[in-house]
Amino acid sequence: MEKNYICVVGLGVKNSKLGCHPDFSAVASKIIAEADILAGGREQLSYFANHSAEQVVMTKNLNGFFSTLEEHYKQNKKVVVLADGDPLCFGIGTRIKEYFGLEMVKFFPNISSIQALMAFLGLNLPDLTFVSLHGRNSWNEFDIALNTNKTIVLFTDRFSTPKVVANYMLERGADCFICHVCEELEETAQGFIPKKYFKASVIETAQNNDFLHVESITGYACKRILVFEPTPRQELRPTLIPGQPSYMFASYKTAVMSGFMTRNVACSILRPEPQHLVWDLGAGSGGMSIEIAAHVPRGRVISVEKKTEQLANLYENRKKFTATNLEIIEGTFPECLVLPTFLNQPDRIFIGGGFGPNNCKNKENAFVLFRKIWDCLKDNGRLVATCVLLETLILLQECFNEINVIPDVFNINTSQALALAGGMRFVADNPVFIVASTKISTQQDDPLSHRAY
Repeated sequence: MEKNYICVVGLGVKNSKLGCHPDFSAVASKIIAEADILAGGREQLSYFANHSAEQVVMTKNLNGFFSTLEEHYKQNKKVVVLADGDPLCFGIGTRIKEYFGLEMVKFFPNISSIQALMAFLGLNLPDLTFVSLHGRNSWNEFDIALNTNKTIVLFTDRFSTPKVVANYMLERGADCFICHVCEELEETAQGFIPKKYFKASVIETAQNNDFLHVESITGYACKRILVFEPTPRQELRPTLIPGQPSYMFASYKTAVMSGFMTRNVACSILRPEPQHLVWDLGAGSGGMSIEIAAHVPRGRVISVEKKTEQLANLYENRKKFTATNLEIIEGTFPECLVLPTFLNQPDRIFIGGGFGPNNCKNKENAFVLFRKIWDCLKDNGRLVATCVLLETLILLQECFNEINVIPDVFNINTSQALALAGGMRFVADNPVFIVASTKISTQQDDPLSHRAY
């Protein structure tokens, strides 16, 4: 007896004259014709109103929808799920595979909206980065894509309108893109053509109100796609790379910030990896935040700062260096922990300010705060703090003692050669203390912890 499968069939791109999806393969056409159950969104099912099969409409409760399909499948009925284009290209196919497993499912893809759109724009699929914001709370994948200097294909929803996305990019200095806004592709005699199309710079897109409506976004599939093509930068702007000199920062002359050598040494001791989530508590004007962001191109830096004048510099530096993977939180720790941003435990924590005697009411208050910070850190994560006051150094050591951890302590003394009377002299920077430790799990030890570097 031939095994029964749940068949997921892609409908392809709508034909403008026929008003339907006619381009099925012979195999897909036969599967649909023999179906006992046709399932999918209301729009997909509307093309088969005269089909004799029982129709099951997909709802927001996907588990309930899948459970209904499973019941029909167990009754040995031929279940066919209708999907847009390629079901496994940002479609329902992935969720179906996760729920039923490949042993119960067969996929029959068609031309996807992405393929049709790339044909319209004349772009090469292997050169693209695909990101979906549809139904997602985090834009982290989009932030990472913005730093790849590749063309980005962005799936959106009713909340991530072109205006919202463009303004998000401008806040992070990611303005060197041409934006293509495409809605509802159709197949015509002239090829694949979107019903509505707009091409402009990111700045112009941020000012455009023509795409604020949501009528074109129906059911559970988004029919609006944004494509961002990188363009050469018109103005000279620093690149997000490690080791930027202090004079490159917007706050160089107006705010106190960690020196060039201190930032580099502290970041080396922090040891961030490319995919890490890092918290910078007491971020100030963002010197260390920018430095860390350059080390975690596939990760994220969350900077917490409460002072208004420092926040202005922090926002300006994020934009200046196009640090798209840097998220700024205006407030204090631990009060900010209630925000969704802090749901995931960090791999690294850096404390650059706000832990001195003027900020902590007393030792007991400092111990409680430090314990909360330490508890947030992942096992085998690293915590690094810098300070210039002896009182802060002593307080940090006492905080580590309270949690029974012996930290590594470093003292950095640097000086720089400057011109004087036709010669050169060395000007010393203020000494900086760095206190660091790894949060050792019960299963393993850190081979570098508590040893001379």
